[in-house]
Amino acid sequence: MRLIASAGVATPELRRTFNLGVGMTIVVPEASADAALAALAPWRGRTIGRLVPRAGGEPTRFVGDHA
Repeated sequence: MRLIASAGVATPELRRTFNLGVGMTIVVPEASADAALAALAPWRGRTIGRLVPRAGGEPTRFVGDHA
């Protein structure tokens, strides 16, 4: 990634193109997030974002947490 970034590719484009080491994604209802994270603790599970609805019938979109 550093090599590609040094060629002038912007960080947002790198994040959009590469998965940044995310090996598996599990989607759960927000109310179940704490229980899911507790169950995944041995594997260092963490929240990477959330799904949010769009207006006008457009598809749901992913909003990443970059904390």
